[in-house]
Amino acid sequence: MVSGIEKTKVLIVDDIPENIKVLENALADLDLEIVSASSGNEALKATLYNDFSLIILDILMPGMNGLEVADMLKQDEATSDIPIIFVTAMDRDEDYELKAYSKGAIDFIYKPLNLVVLISKVKALLYLYSMKKDVERAFIRHETGKPKILIVDDTPENLLVLRKLLAKLEVEVIEARSGNDALTKTLYNDFAVIFLDVQMPEMDGYEVAEILKSEDKTSGIPIIFITAIDRDDTKEIKGYDKGAVDFIFKPFNEFILLSKARVFLDIYKMRAGLEGLVAERTSALEETNRKLKDQIQSKEIVEQELLKTRTYLTSVVNSISSILIGVDNKGVIIEMNTQAERCSVLSRVEALGKSVEDAFPFLAQPLLELMELVGNNEPVEKTSVVVEVDNRKMIYNLAAFPLVGAGSEQVVIRIDDITDTKEMENELNQRRHMESLGQLAGGVAHDFNNMLSAIMGATELLGIKINENPDNAKLINSIMTSVERAADLTGKLLSFARNKGGEKSFVDMHRIIKDTVSILQRSIDKRIRLVEKLDASKPTIMGDDSELSNALLNLAINARDAMPDGGDLTISTMNMEIHDLPRSERGELEAGQYIRISVLDTGTGMTEEVKSRAFEPFYTTKEPGQGTGLGLASVYGTIKAHSGLIRMESTLGEGSIFTILLPVCEAVESEKKPAVQDDTEVKLQGTALLVDDEEVIRAVGVDLLREIGMKVLTAENGPKAIDIMREKGDEITVILLDMIMPVMNGPDCYREIRRIKPDAKIIICSGYAPEEMISKLRLEGLEGFIQKPFRLDRLRMALSACLGARGRKPF
Repeated sequence: MVSGIEKTKVLIVDDIPENIKVLENALADLDLEIVSASSGNEALKATLYNDFSLIILDILMPGMNGLEVADMLKQDEATSDIPIIFVTAMDRDEDYELKAYSKGAIDFIYKPLNLVVLISKVKALLYLYSMKKDVERAFIRHETGKPKILIVDDTPENLLVLRKLLAKLEVEVIEARSGNDALTKTLYNDFAVIFLDVQMPEMDGYEVAEILKSEDKTSGIPIIFITAIDRDDTKEIKGYDKGAVDFIFKPFNEFILLSKARVFLDIYKMRAGLEGLVAERTSALEETNRKLKDQIQSKEIVEQELLKTRTYLTSVVNSISSILIGVDNKGVIIEMNTQAERCSVLSRVEALGKSVEDAFPFLAQPLLELMELVGNNEPVEKTSVVVEVDNRKMIYNLAAFPLVGAGSEQVVIRIDDITDTKEMENELNQRRHMESLGQLAGGVAHDFNNMLSAIMGATELLGIKINENPDNAKLINSIMTSVERAADLTGKLLSFARNKGGEKSFVDMHRIIKDTVSILQRSIDKRIRLVEKLDASKPTIMGDDSELSNALLNLAINARDAMPDGGDLTISTMNMEIHDLPRSERGELEAGQYIRISVLDTGTGMTEEVKSRAFEPFYTTKEPGQGTGLGLASVYGTIKAHSGLIRMESTLGEGSIFTILLPVCEAVESEKKPAVQDDTEVKLQGTALLVDDEEVIRAVGVDLLREIGMKVLTAENGPKAIDIMREKGDEITVILLDMIMPVMNGPDCYREIRRIKPDAKIIICSGYAPEEMISKLRLEGLEGFIQKPFRLDRLRMALSACLGARGRKPF
């Protein structure tokens, strides 16, 4: 037997069964009939046999993606008006969202799902869809003509554009070229919506809107301001104050314009339909009263409708994530939603009749100040209020909305917890700050390495020419040592700037920690007690052993310097899943298991200013001559290069803790690398093309290449190199190419040379080259890469490998 009441049907479309299960469980309490589909084809087939009130549709699916499914649904008359909520695990992308809305999306929900938001949106859309269906049926019975839209602009070209865009809707478009003309048009027409230009001569849009809102006949018409001026919060607020419901900025975006127009056309149709429904129901009630004189039955119907409406409104209010509290003018609680009860120290029953400060003592002072500001039926607010709750700093936005026309002086207080949002904003600002510093550091390192490359090459050549004199050799060695120390300094700059590390292998972090502790035990003040707490069961990561060792040693030395009178230095580890972290602290980390390494000291701690700049290159609190300021900057670069995250907490006078998260992996036994043969005495043959915009590097490079037996051609930029390749490409054995050059950069020059000579052997020589760029060129056939500055034997080895003398790749 079929039940007399058919459940509302919702379609869930996702190619991952676990995702479908999560959504089914989330919607289990809504008394719905859930139909699931694991592909686009299954979803389309399901719509042939079911009447759905809502579709929850995944975007990324094999075969047919969500956008294609939505496009086909919107083209079919039977399914074109079903609301679609897209769900996706992708990062927020405005262009992609705009494309999705153009395919018919009603809303977006991003994974991981917030179940409170999901349920609230589903409830609202199901209710509105049901109401829309009822009203559309009523509107069809009472429809007398097309809805009318008024467009007001003093520029004919703008009116033409608006008219053409709105022609895609079933509407009658009426134009006005001035404020007075617009007011005249409203005397003889009933408009669904008005598109009103802000800037017009004689009477601007704000004045027109104010007049329209003051007249009973036109006060309810929605007004959308259109403007060519840049977005200005002050002007937008003024517009909304004059009665605007929205702003659209020129040039017009077709999808946004039509989407907003459709919304207000639907509202207009709903209003017209409701008027028809009211007329019908009034007539029906009068007929019933005349025939049956049954006022009791009519009263029961009204009471049921009121109960249903109140139940729905209560459900909506309780689904909202904001804290909502109804109070009287003395701050006594009259009502509160479920979220408010969760955050209150009192239950709902206990809170009713109590002051709002008693129920929310952690916000007592801000709430008192807020209530003092309430008056004149105007909303008031207090933003970014910082309080401490359970030893955690929390940030709230508070607003009070006086109830207009309620018959008594009552106020609704809304409280929003914006702690995570603020923390994420701060994290984003810090990340942008560090990225800009990284770009600066990379540029500085590039220029330094170019200069050091010339000095190192010239010094080696000088040593070859005058090595008979021991005193001269000693001076040359001193120069070379200084150059290498300077190169090490720029290497730290590069480690901060780059996004990827060098060659990686399996690394046991516990071994690195033990090695670090062993070094410290022999070198630090005996008053500092070293403590190891290595609790991680999976300590292996994929990384660069030397970089990670240097990073950990830098943190330990930083801790040592913070404890001049002794203390405790504790290094601990543990494994954790990424979801164990608060969302605001996850940053860009991918899901998975991580090793958490903590370096804790009981030292002097840091001030807020020092904490805000601790990871900046060249910033140091040490005396001149005692440090470069690159220690923590290089640590930051190393951790970022290993797809990790570093956090710092410090309290002045109490010490600091640095926390590192690195993704763990399962170690496997690696193959032993063959021993590298010595290329020192190899003499090479052939012609090299040296491409570099620095004259001194070209001069030194020519001498170095000739020293190892090669003929040399030079080019000061990419176009010159390409001309030489076209003229003498067959004679050239290998090309040494700089990456950062004016006129044409290294990658573009590389690809053009490959087009001229596909089998050309090319080695990149650069003071700074992002790993992504080098990796991409490797896939395109790059023979090798040499980091400036380099020694003569490094150049000889790279050329030998490239030309087949040893059969090794010089990476």
